[in-house]
Amino acid sequence: ETSLTPFLDSLWQQSLSFSHFYSSGIHTNHGMYSSLYSFPAMMKGLLIFIVFSCCAWGGVYLYRYLKERADTLEALAEAITSLAEAMDQDGLTLREGLQWLQGAGGRQEGRMLAGCLLSAGALPGPLPERWGEAAGRLCQHERGFRRLNPQEQEWLKHMIQDQAAASADPEHIRRGWVRQWQERALQARTQYEKKGPLYGKLGMLIGAALAILML
Repeated sequence: ETSLTPFLDSLWQQSLSFSHFYSSGIHTNHGMYSSLYSFPAMMKGLLIFIVFSCCAWGGVYLYRYLKERADTLEALAEAITSLAEAMDQDGLTLREGLQWLQGAGGRQEGRMLAGCLLSAGALPGPLPERWGEAAGRLCQHERGFRRLNPQEQEWLKHMIQDQAAASADPEHIRRGWVRQWQERALQARTQYEKKGPLYGKLGMLIGAALAILML
């Protein structure tokens, strides 16, 4: 076949040549960058992409974290409110209220909490301690419950223990728990609505700014 570059081919035969030599870039400035810093310029683009992706992912993670936390707190507030109403209006015991809550068809978190406590109730030992430990394990292992901060996890644990230990629990105690969880859920939803979208956008802006600086 006729070569398209006969002169270059002739130089190839008379010069020191490398058949497996790879360019560090596609432009002259890429070669200058690699010569000065001993770092492949093509890797620079990958590094920029990684930095941007990490910043954007961080913003999205904070957005989703706030959303999941708000959803979990709202679900718990709803479940605790329904449980308190069933105990106060229908005269149900705590165990009966949990059984009702498990089959009521509410949000997943409420059914999960009721099922966890009812399962622990079949184990030997004092009931308040067993239910408190069950609530603690739930906060450690279930994704939505892990979004609760340490104070809220302790609230949930102590609420369950107090309800199980009370032989005649006054209604005003339950109303206090209901009000506390409803206020916390409202705060979490407000925080998500104000800061969630901001964190998502901020992560992308920081990533874009760092990428521009690295060009």
